[in-house]
Amino acid sequence: MADPALAPSAVQTFGRMPRALTKGEMRTIATKFAEAALRVKRAGFDMVELHGGTGYLLSSFVSPRTNKRDDEYGGSLENRQRFPLEVVRKVKEAVGDFPVGYRFLADEWLPTV
Repeated sequence: MADPALAPSAVQTFGRMPRALTKGEMRTIATKFAEAALRVKRAGFDMVELHGGTGYLLSSFVSPRTNKRDDEYGGSLENRQRFPLEVVRKVKEAVGDFPVGYRFLADEWLPTV
C-alpha cells in the first residue's frame, strides 16, 4: 500500500485516512497513465485497459462516497467523472488509434448516499 495513501478526498476507506490529491498530482498521474499505455503499445500488446472499477483510483473519483471534493472534480456526476475522462484523453493522445478499454463499476453495491 502507498504511504501515505492518496485519494480524491480525505475520506476514510478500508481503515485508512488518505490524503486528497492535489491538481498537480492528478496531472502527473494522468501523464503516468499515458506513459504506461504507450509502453504497453510498444511492447506489442493488442490493447490497453484502464481499470476504473472496484475501488481503484479512477472509480474513487466517480464515487460520491469517496469523492467529496468541492472543486471542478467533485459534486455532480459530470464533475466526478472529469478526472477519469482526462486520463482517457491523455492515454488516447499517447497511443493514437491503439485500442483502449475502460473497465468501470456500474454499481458499488453499497447503500446510496
